Amino acid sequence: MTGVLVAVDQWLAGLSRISLETLAAGQQLAKARGVECSAVVLGEGITTLANGLSGKNLAKVFVVEHPLLKNYTADGYVHVLEQVVRQTAPAYVLFPHTYQVRDFAPALAARFEQVLVSDVIAIQDGPFL
Repeated sequence: MTGVLVAVDQWLAGLSRISLETLAAGQQLAKARGVECSAVVLGEGITTLANGLSGKNLAKVFVVEHPLLKNYTADGYVHVLEQVVRQTAPAYVLFPHTYQVRDFAPALAARFEQVLVSDVIAIQDGPFL
């Protein structure tokens, strides 16, 4: 089980700025909960990108590389991420705020019969966490 799983997004063969912010948020959440933070990256030809994540203080980096993931499709991302989440069983899954995430994340949440909370800018301890 990974405590926090961050799905990172790529931009021009590198990490998007918003993915770096999401990684930082995931690491903060993991530290506050006393669990590990890991990341997952999808695509084709992403070895360099995945290697770049090795220096980001993550417990694990899950890389899903396949020619069918070269171009984004909501169905493809939902299918792959569902398998990754089921296999890693994280307590929290964080996504960057992108148009792609807004496209596929509701369908992914529905597969798990879970609520998707979007547009989060902060997390504070309280009775629900």
